Amino acid sequence: MLRKVFAAALTSGALILGSSVSPAHASAPIAVANPIGRGSAAPVAPLNTQQYLVEFECAAAAVGAISSTRVDYCNLYANGSYVAGTGSLSLPGNASATAALAATPIGAQLMVCWSVSAQPVLTAPISSTGCTIVNSVIAA
Repeated sequence: MLRKVFAAALTSGALILGSSVSPAHASAPIAVANPIGRGSAAPVAPLNTQQYLVEFECAAAAVGAISSTRVDYCNLYANGSYVAGTGSLSLPGNASATAALAATPIGAQLMVCWSVSAQPVLTAPISSTGCTIVNSVIAA
């Protein structure tokens, strides 16, 4: 029976880990799910009449038995054009984050795109990607 449950969990992409000390103190199962990524950007200060300094960051978080998390890439775009990236960063545990500063044109629509991954203790790496369009446009 346990083999069928373990095989079904591996096939579905979610591994459920759990244990019990005694029937009265059973622990809840721990699900290993895809990592959650996010990105953001915020204006810091004007550089000159045409550019603004922007801080941008990306973070990865994963729940469950995870040995490490990684921000594979974190890129800033202004008006759809690549501006800068933070580089990758891998840390032990359930969370990692990276940040950088870049100059963008005043009045640009900003977007941060990322790819994050996690290494579960017992299974293959899992990943997710996405983009965040920053709501505030730097005023001209």
